[in-house]
Amino acid sequence: MKKLLFLTVLLFSIITQAQLVDSLQFANWIKQKALVLQNQQDWDQLAALLQDKPIIGIGEAVHGSKTLEQKRLQLAKNLIENYGYNRIALEMSFNTGLRLQKYIETGIGDPKTFLKQSHYFLNNTNLFAFIEWLRLRKTQGKPEVLFFGFDIQSNLDLLTDIYSFYKNRHPELATMLEKLQQEFEKGGYDFGNYTEASKATIWTNLKQIQDSINQNQLDHSNNRSILYIKKRLEVWKQELVRRNSGYAASMKMRDSCNADLIEWMHQLKTSPKTPNKTIVLAHNGHLGTYDRYVPRIRTMKTTGFYEDYPQELLTGYYLKKKFKENYFFIGTQFTKGSFTAYNPKKQLALDQMFVSPPEQESLPFYLSTPDISCYYLPFNFSGKTPRRIIHYICSLQAFYEIGAAYDFKYSKARLISYFDAILFVQQIEPIEFISN
Repeated sequence: MKKLLFLTVLLFSIITQAQLVDSLQFANWIKQKALVLQNQQDWDQLAALLQDKPIIGIGEAVHGSKTLEQKRLQLAKNLIENYGYNRIALEMSFNTGLRLQKYIETGIGDPKTFLKQSHYFLNNTNLFAFIEWLRLRKTQGKPEVLFFGFDIQSNLDLLTDIYSFYKNRHPELATMLEKLQQEFEKGGYDFGNYTEASKATIWTNLKQIQDSINQNQLDHSNNRSILYIKKRLEVWKQELVRRNSGYAASMKMRDSCNADLIEWMHQLKTSPKTPNKTIVLAHNGHLGTYDRYVPRIRTMKTTGFYEDYPQELLTGYYLKKKFKENYFFIGTQFTKGSFTAYNPKKQLALDQMFVSPPEQESLPFYLSTPDISCYYLPFNFSGKTPRRIIHYICSLQAFYEIGAAYDFKYSKARLISYFDAILFVQQIEPIEFISN
C-alpha cells in the first residue's frame, strides 16, 4: 500500500515541484481525519483502533517530557487492560528491565533505585507509577505482562547479576564469573588496554562460561530464570563488542541487536492460548522505519542537514523487516513548551530547555494549525485527501526530534515512510524526577 502511495506521489512531484500546503487546508484535513483525545472515551476508541496490531511502537519526539510520557503510558495501560497486550519493551538497559520485571513479578527489589540509576529520562514519576500499576495487577492475579528493557547499551553490570544467581547454585561457575569481572575491573572495558593474548583469554573464558551455563540449564529448559541468565550473558558480550567498535559500526550494531531483543521478548511464550502482543516505548529516532536526516543546527534550513542516519541505524527499520505490516509505529509531535535535557551550553548539565515556535512548512507547524490540544492522526489517505497534502506527507519534510542533549531540534524524513501515525500534543512540560 505504501509503495503505491509513494509512486503516486512521485508522479505528482514530477508534475508539480514542491507545492506549498495551505495551512488552513491542512487544518481542515486534520479536523476531518484526526481522532481528538479529550476524555477517557476518546482514548478507549484509540485503543480499539489499534487492538489488531501485534507490535505497536509509541515514540517520543524528545526525552524528558512529562506530557509525552503520560500520553504514551495512558495508551499502553488501555491496551493492556482492555485488549490483552502482554509485553512492554522500553528504551532501557536490558539488565535494568529484568530487575524491574523481577520486582513486578515478586515484589523483590527497589524500583526507585533501579530507575534513578538509569538514564535521566527514566528517572520520572510517571514511569515509576506505571511500574507500580503493573505490580498491583500482578498481586490481583490479572493476566501477566512482561516488562523488558531492549537496549544493549549500558549493560556492563550484567556480570554481577549473573554471578549473584549462580553464587549458591553453582559455586564453580560463580568463581569463573568472579574472575572475569575482576579482570575487567583491572583493565576496564576498552580493549585498547589489553594485549592480544589478554583479549584471547577473555574470549576463551567467556566461551567456557557460556558452555557451562548451557550445560547447567539442560534440566531446566523451561525455567524462565535460566533463559534470562543466558540472554544476559549474550547481551553482555554484544555490549562488549559494541563498545570496542567504531562509531558507525557501534550504532548499527546497537539498533540491530535492539531489534533482535524485541523479537526475542515478543516471541517468549507464557500461555499457549494467549497471543503475544507487544508495546515498544522509545524515542522516535529509534522506532522510525526510514532513512532520516539529522541537522547540524537547530533550524530546518536545508543547508543545515546532513545524511547521518541511514535505515541500518534505526531499530524500527529492523522491526519492519522482521514483522512487516505487523509493526505499527506511532510517532509523537508537539508545538511548544519545555523539557529536561542535557544543555550543551552548560557543559551538558541537566537543564530545563524551551522550544521556540516551529518554523513554517515543518510538520509541527502544520499539526498545530487546528486549535486542538491532543489528537491522533493516521497517515493514510482517502480519495478526498487534497493532492498537496498527499504530496507533503509523502515527501521529505522536517519534524521535531530532539535527543538527550538539546543540540538539534529537527530531523527530516519521508513522513509516510517514517511514521504510520502521529500522536500530537500542543504543549509539553518537563519530567518530574522521583523523590528520595
